[in-house]
Amino acid sequence: MNAPRLGLRLPPCASARDVAAVARKAERAGFDTVWIPDSQFLFRDVWMTATMVADRTETIGIGIAVTNFTTRHVAVTANAACSVDELSGGRVRIAVGTGDSAVKTLGHRPMALARMREQIGLLRALVRGEEVTWPGQSPYAGRPIRLRHATGRDIPVYMAATGPKALALAGEVADGVIVAAGVAPPLVERALSFVRSGAERAGRRLEDLDVWLAAHTALTLDESAAARLVKPLCLAMAQLGAGHALRAVGIDLDVPPVIAGIEPDVTHAQSWEEAMAIADDYITPDAAARFAENLTLAGPAQAVADRVQAATACGVRAFYLLAPVSDELPHDLIDGFARTLIPRRSPRMPNTEMSNIEMSNTEIVFGMYAAFLRGDYDALYNALDPDIEWVEPELEVLPYPGLTAGREQVATKVFPEIATTYEKLEFHPDQFIPGEGDVVTVLGTGFAKGPRQPEESFSFCHVMRLREGRVYRFDHYVDTYKIARTLTPPQD
Repeated sequence: MNAPRLGLRLPPCASARDVAAVARKAERAGFDTVWIPDSQFLFRDVWMTATMVADRTETIGIGIAVTNFTTRHVAVTANAACSVDELSGGRVRIAVGTGDSAVKTLGHRPMALARMREQIGLLRALVRGEEVTWPGQSPYAGRPIRLRHATGRDIPVYMAATGPKALALAGEVADGVIVAAGVAPPLVERALSFVRSGAERAGRRLEDLDVWLAAHTALTLDESAAARLVKPLCLAMAQLGAGHALRAVGIDLDVPPVIAGIEPDVTHAQSWEEAMAIADDYITPDAAARFAENLTLAGPAQAVADRVQAATACGVRAFYLLAPVSDELPHDLIDGFARTLIPRRSPRMPNTEMSNIEMSNTEIVFGMYAAFLRGDYDALYNALDPDIEWVEPELEVLPYPGLTAGREQVATKVFPEIATTYEKLEFHPDQFIPGEGDVVTVLGTGFAKGPRQPEESFSFCHVMRLREGRVYRFDHYVDTYKIARTLTPPQD
């Protein structure tokens, strides 16, 4: 039996360039697909992001998950899908649903299943380049029309589903199904039975469909940490009408359709800490533990691996992993699976930090800036050679002028001093210029603010020299006058 494929939710919660860099990282880690959600109030535009991902990656599947037919007309979605599919060389997949955060925040109800059936049929026809007609007022209604630039490829159309009727419809009309109904074998088998019945109505087999099991996923130190982390998701699942799945594992909840104090909704809470605290009023520790064990892939690595194996034994061939927090890029999930679970799937993948696996020098350096901007210093330090020479301008006002030797000294001297000296220090790269050998030169704009001075912007040049995927020499060239001015106390 082949190892299951792994897909990853990649929320457009950062710039399209940053999201594309993470997609590249996931590709190098061995993930099969990145799935990009579509929600206009929560994220950047899904198709703009998918375009950047298509341009910056080579082999990874590009899934849109989940879009809807309420906020995006089916013809507009079809045209966007064909455009990105052309750019990516045929790697696009479209997953549609009845509508959650994108639809409800506009005051609309989720789309009826009969309407979903009709729209999925239209979408499939349009991406194939077939003629369709539209209802409406004369003289425009009923005219046959097709997408002029349809690629003609049968772009796979998936349906995301949780309840029995939706799962059956997905099995009947879609090319694939994203199943969100739990990971415990009884729940998986129950969900697949509905998909199978729909497929059989259409004269197909379950094996003819590309079925993905969706699960919120986190690698934690112990089960109690996992249970605490996923409490809001248990609450959200009850709100979304999945009470049957919860009751099947001994969880019976009575929750309101909208929870006060969580914006915009429980699943996409802006503050996960607040969401967990509010969920305490509805979800007992025992219920949270049951939920984590049966409906998520959250827990210690071995426990998660065991759940994946159990679901695989039920016939699941692909897993769609969603980090619980939707407004952060899933670096931890990629790194965690690369260190633990992906090596079990593919012995050829070395068990090392992902930031240095088969990545170009430019990609490694790009990742350093992304790590610095998000405050992930462990990832940044991992990109440094143990014997690095870190060279800053010879400027006495700086807390770390001149040469700092060794990764440990950089970690304990340079970056702690940055945190205490500046109220703000950011470096935004504009150009990455690979040179001869293993040199990457970075040009960009920085922003600095000292404790008693206004913010300054300045140009910078960083020269990185790498060997075996790590930076062994860093030289910082900058407008020293502006840097000094941010740190010089004002004259009385």
